[in-house]
Amino acid sequence: IKLFSGILDDASALGTALAGCRALFLNLMPNFTEKGGEERQGKAILDAAKTAGVKHVVHSTVLGLETFNEQETTVNQIFAAVMSGKVRVEEAVRKSGIEEWTIIRPG
Repeated sequence: IKLFSGILDDASALGTALAGCRALFLNLMPNFTEKGGEERQGKAILDAAKTAGVKHVVHSTVLGLETFNEQETTVNQIFAAVMSGKVRVEEAVRKSGIEEWTIIRPG
């Protein structure tokens, strides 16, 4: 196991960490301080993974996304923020151009 220093917004650090990798396990925390932050970081990781030649992404997300409707969620804004970030990262995985991907919705 190798550890790399960096942050998820640092493309250079992501590229260094992903160099030589064939697979990626993607499990992001919700970003409560920046709307769209989880999606932005997910896309940055996926872009770096594709550039590095990663062939398979396993993305761990949340249960219930198939029935989530952001426009209908007004009662719990925290729940809506978590779910909308997860929906967008799942979509980014599907559209990443990486050959194979698996989405896990534990629950």
